[in-house]
Amino acid sequence: MGFTINGRKRRVNVPADMPVLWVLPPPIATGTIAAPVAATYRFDQVREAITIAAQSGGKVLFASKA
Repeated sequence: MGFTINGRKRRVNVPADMPVLWVLPPPIATGTIAAPVAATYRFDQVREAITIAAQSGGKVLFASKA
C-alpha cells in the first residue's frame, strides 16, 4: 500500500488482513500524512476546481452547496 506526499511516493507496510482504517489514524494524527484541501466547490465548478488543484498542489472537495 502506498500514498503520495508532495509528489514523493511513500510505502506503508500493512498486513494483508489488517483494515486500512486501523493503520491511518496514527499518522494522520501526528501529521505524517496530510491532504491539504485548497477549496470546496459545487459540482458545476469542476473546471475551476481542477485548475486550482493543479496550481496549488492541494486537493479540492465537491459539495452540493459550497
